[in-house]
Amino acid sequence: MYLAGRWTVCCLLGLAASACFFPSAVLAQEEKPASTVPPGEEDPVLRQLLAEVRQLRLALQRMTLLSTRFQVAIERMRIQQSHVDGLDRELAGLRENISAKQSELDGLVERRKSAEEELERTADPERGEMEANLRHLKAAAASLDRELQEYREREADLAVRVQGEQARLDDLDDDLAALTKELKEE
Repeated sequence: MYLAGRWTVCCLLGLAASACFFPSAVLAQEEKPASTVPPGEEDPVLRQLLAEVRQLRLALQRMTLLSTRFQVAIERMRIQQSHVDGLDRELAGLRENISAKQSELDGLVERRKSAEEELERTADPERGEMEANLRHLKAAAASLDRELQEYREREADLAVRVQGEQARLDDLDDDLAALTKELKEE
């Protein structure tokens, strides 16, 4: 029965297509007088065919809409993924800078400690130059420490942004999975 129904629909669609492409042939067949069938007594096969055509049209519209939504969701996900990737690269670069600055600060702290120990063992005539060097090391360490603190604050802010953008990406992925499921059900 299902196969016969499909065959009937195909025949009806073929007739409709031929009417579009060969209107003169269709017009030539319309010379017969119209039958006087009351509206409630149409052929049941014709009613069934019309119902099936309507259902096919609705299904096609729904599939077209789902397909469009699916394409939009994929594009949004692609854009969001590139945004997250960019933020990840920025965060990785910032963390490399923090590591380098921390190493530089550790070196300055070691040099300062060595300078302080040497200053304690040094006689008075050489102390002036060593004290100036020690003040310079302390100032450089303090400046580097402030810079490192700013980097860490930026890192924390950027890490929060990455998490938020990753959550948005996960939401888009969930939306895409739901659309995929909906498409499979059709």
